[in-house]
Amino acid sequence: EKYFRVACQDSKDAQALALFGRTLVETKKMDEAMVQLQKAIALGNKDRTVQWDLARIRIEKGDLDGAEMLIKELAKNTGSDPEPTFWQGKIAQRRQQTAVAEDFFRLANRTQPTVGRYAETYAQSLRDRDDYKSAMTILKEAEGDLSFSGLMLLGECLSFGGEEEKALGLYNELSKKNPSAFLL
Repeated sequence: EKYFRVACQDSKDAQALALFGRTLVETKKMDEAMVQLQKAIALGNKDRTVQWDLARIRIEKGDLDGAEMLIKELAKNTGSDPEPTFWQGKIAQRRQQTAVAEDFFRLANRTQPTVGRYAETYAQSLRDRDDYKSAMTILKEAEGDLSFSGLMLLGECLSFGGEEEKALGLYNELSKKNPSAFLL
């Protein structure tokens, strides 16, 4: 980072600024990263990873309109990639547009139903409406790719969906894998 800081001080090199910005993202210096990534894009950097990083930082910082503009631009060239749809759902969620967010999460999940994070976000919205059975179905399809919290969500849906024994078995397995985790 120190070398990038010196090398990029007054740089007009979009690639160098992009690399510096990505380094700052990795070191969790998001305000500085945002500045460097914006400079890189303004100077013509077309790297989609740089644009995604900037969009995520903007979401994190609450610049939802700026993030949405970037994501819509990125969506133009993604074909059937559910990533832009997923992030539009995250933006709608931050705006407390629950139904809109759920629609985006449903579309992302429908495109790639075995991807854990798409299943988890859609299932969470279903669970929030007390639709445990539908959430359980969605999660089971992606069970091999679920995060720990996704598996906990599956356990909750199993329990409230009338499959308490399966939920208990899942919680026991999770407890063995991570004994220090808070489960219940």
